[in-house]
Amino acid sequence: VRSSSGGRALTAIVIADDRRVAVIDDSTVSVGDRLRDGARVSAIQPDRVFVVEKSGQWTVLVLPNREGTRR
Repeated sequence: VRSSSGGRALTAIVIADDRRVAVIDDSTVSVGDRLRDGARVSAIQPDRVFVVEKSGQWTVLVLPNREGTRR
């Protein structure tokens, strides 16, 4: 598992009771969706997204730290 974004930008994650979505490179994606480069979104957690590359290698995209913002 790599912890590199591979040039991808993870900017938001929304988790609701029935749905998990993330914003990667300005596109809204869900689990199972394919990214523009062919990689597949495998899992979405509150602060990270797991992606399976076309090569089969796993990559973890971590949401940037938003210190100083209120929740």
